[in-house]
Amino acid sequence: MVTYICGGAAVFAHVHRWSFLHAVYFCFSSLTTIGFGDLAPAVTPAGSTGVQVALLGAALYLLVGMALIATCFNLMQEQMTSRGYGLGRRMASLMGTPGPGGGAPHRFHLDDT
Repeated sequence: MVTYICGGAAVFAHVHRWSFLHAVYFCFSSLTTIGFGDLAPAVTPAGSTGVQVALLGAALYLLVGMALIATCFNLMQEQMTSRGYGLGRRMASLMGTPGPGGGAPHRFHLDDT
């Protein structure tokens, strides 16, 4: 994620003559769909790059980036969920509650679905 944001920021900083920090801010706020709208790709980018090519490139970068960010967030969520399930089992063993095979119902249970 960091490489994708910094790589895009380098391109935006060069093409639109932004500072690198402003470009990172634009990439992060756009890719995480916060999008305050205070920075936007210019209609006339610096250099000889065509306007349509620059806007198409920005749109493609944002489209692929949003899919990448969503995938990374989903992977982090699954990782935390799996760690949370293990934490619940350890807490149950510390509290002295019997497991699924014995006696009282398990107090810390997360559904596996």
